[in-house]
Amino acid sequence: MPVNRNALIRYRTIDQCLQNRFKKWTLDDLIAACGDAIYEYQGIDSGVSRRTVQADMEMMRSNKLGYEAPIVVVDKKYYTYSDKNYSITNSPLNQQDMQVLSEVSSLLKQFKGFNHFTDLNEMVSKLEDKIYSQKTQSAPVIDFEKNDNLKGLEWIEVIRKAIVAKKTICITYQSFKAREASTFCFSGYLLKEYRNRWFVLGMQHKRNAHIMNLALDRIQTVEEHEEPYRENRILDLATYYNDCIGVTKSPGQRDCEVIFWIDAANAPYVVTKPLHHTQKLLSEDATGKIFSIRVILNFELERELLGFGAKMRVLGPRVLVKQMKAQLAKTIENYSKDSITPSAITLTLNETMKEKDITSISKFLSLVLRHQPQLIGIELDEQGWVNVDELLRQANANGHNLDLELLNHVVETNSKKRFAFDESRQKIRASQGHSVEVELGYQAQMPPEMLYHGTGEKSVDAIQQSGLEKRSRQHVHLSRDIETAIQVGSRHGKPAVFKVEANEMHRNGYVFYLSDNKVWLTDTVPTRFLKLVE
Repeated sequence: MPVNRNALIRYRTIDQCLQNRFKKWTLDDLIAACGDAIYEYQGIDSGVSRRTVQADMEMMRSNKLGYEAPIVVVDKKYYTYSDKNYSITNSPLNQQDMQVLSEVSSLLKQFKGFNHFTDLNEMVSKLEDKIYSQKTQSAPVIDFEKNDNLKGLEWIEVIRKAIVAKKTICITYQSFKAREASTFCFSGYLLKEYRNRWFVLGMQHKRNAHIMNLALDRIQTVEEHEEPYRENRILDLATYYNDCIGVTKSPGQRDCEVIFWIDAANAPYVVTKPLHHTQKLLSEDATGKIFSIRVILNFELERELLGFGAKMRVLGPRVLVKQMKAQLAKTIENYSKDSITPSAITLTLNETMKEKDITSISKFLSLVLRHQPQLIGIELDEQGWVNVDELLRQANANGHNLDLELLNHVVETNSKKRFAFDESRQKIRASQGHSVEVELGYQAQMPPEMLYHGTGEKSVDAIQQSGLEKRSRQHVHLSRDIETAIQVGSRHGKPAVFKVEANEMHRNGYVFYLSDNKVWLTDTVPTRFLKLVE
């Protein structure tokens, strides 16, 4: 059953909440946590409906996705797992899945000895290893190259089906060089994988159209289109890439003989893993070996050869030798101190980093420092602090590019001062907004006469009935001025602002705190202290 990205985020968020047995989770708590997660990951601030979260939990309870999550309701109000060790991330394949996989593996193994099916060997090995590790509950014994952060993989099945059914698709595409995306009709002929990156070869629907090779990670949308499919009458798809390293090629482009020398220490690596199926050994001596391959000249060939660095030398053709020299000269220039101007060295992060990258990192820090530290394997202490070195190490280990300079930049320039270092700058924490149990150590303070709370218009009725509740967070958040409250409310759709009689609350025994980033905090605000700003 296909599942969209937002649903997966909600499932994972509900799973994380229900694993946290130190907190009692009401349906409203789960709704708030899912809304926060969707905002953190996707930037969507419309919230999540009650019906959606209820349907999510029913889906998790079922076996449609293989979860069969043991979600139970305690005291007719609080949700939890009946098995404290359960997590959807640990869900094993069920017996039916195992039986099907075993049958498929047995069927594929029958073809492993035939030359026409040699490409199945790796697939069968992967499948057998998965079945072995599942049956024995042990770690896999084979680890294949993979990259879970690749973009565009969601289009593979959509495009494959269109090719098989000979259907035209409408693609919105933006190359890395283009200033904006373009949309066009496209007839796909062949899906091609090169070093874990996927491409589709096909024809654009326009006059005097030519063969195009589109990278799936640059596709923004794919939809079926009623325009007639254009059959491939030009290419022999079975042999089109035979004279090519990589995927960059134009129809009619002619191959040539590429001759290169590899030193003696590295020549065995080229012998046992040829650069191309046409590779031949031409000569050898004590210093190394000379090989030839017959391929077209393209970017991927240059990158492959340049990867050997000083261990190889291209001998021909002359045009490729010239190009390699130019690339290596540029490389030396990049490493030369004299060629780097002082202004280039002193470029600030403000000038070089896109705002969306800063926003993405800020959302990531909010997630792991407020809600789900276990997501990257860090632990917050009782006051929410984590060692900076540990945060950086675990962030990078989990695929997030983060160093100390960038972390400092995010903390110092965040307009809402969501994060703070301790006095030694060896630890960092979120200033407020935690859903995990922490004691921030703020001292009780006398609030001003009035404070404000920004929310979405859709939440007004519920707040007028039950007041402001902290739900999945540690405190209710209040703003010092109405302008800030409006900004906060805008995250949740059309904003609405409540005036809070903070000083009157304080006289009635309610405690207020002021966070490092000047957000006022309290445990609850009863309805009698609230007034909707018209």
